Amino acid sequence: MNKNRFLPSIKELEIYNVTGNAGSVIDQDDSAVPYAKYSDIRGTTQRMQTFAVTSSTLPRLDLYVYESYVNAVPEDNYYVDIVEVGADGKPAKTLFTASLASNNIPGDPTPYAIYPRLKDLDPAKTYGIVLRSPGTADNGSTDNKYGFAYADGNPYAGGYEAVSSDGGPDLDEGK
Repeated sequence: MNKNRFLPSIKELEIYNVTGNAGSVIDQDDSAVPYAKYSDIRGTTQRMQTFAVTSSTLPRLDLYVYESYVNAVPEDNYYVDIVEVGADGKPAKTLFTASLASNNIPGDPTPYAIYPRLKDLDPAKTYGIVLRSPGTADNGSTDNKYGFAYADGNPYAGGYEAVSSDGGPDLDEGK
C-alpha cells in the first residue's frame, strides 16, 4: 500500500432507509465529525467505503464530494458505484452507478445526494461505495481532480475504506 495515499475513512456517509410509511430514516450520519478533504480520484485510483444496511432498501445516500478545480475540469465524469462486497473484501457485483458531470460538482466538500432506490438488499451482507473517474488524467497531481471528505478517526465503525491504484482489482484495505 502506498502510505502517502492512505486515508482511513471516507468522511461523510449518510445512508437512508425507509421503514413502513415513516419516510426516510438516516442509518449512518457522520456529518458532525471534523473532516479534511483529499482529491486523488483519477485514472486508476479508486476509493471504496464499505457499509451495512439495516433494512432491505437504500433509496438515498449523501456523500461529501468536490472537484479540485485549478485551471481545468477533470477529463471524465465522477462515478459513484454501489457494490455488493464479496468475502474477499472486493466488489463482487455492481448494483448501481451514478455518473456526475464535472460541471455539477462543487469546489469544496459539499453534501451530494444520490438516489439509487435499491431494493431487496440483504442486511447480513456488506456493501460499498466506490468513487472513480477512469478517464481523468493520472499525472501525479491532485489539482483538477475529484475529491471527497474524510476523517482520520474512522467515525463509521460499521465499515472500512480501501484504495486501489490499479483500477480496482487490488484494493488495499484501511480497516
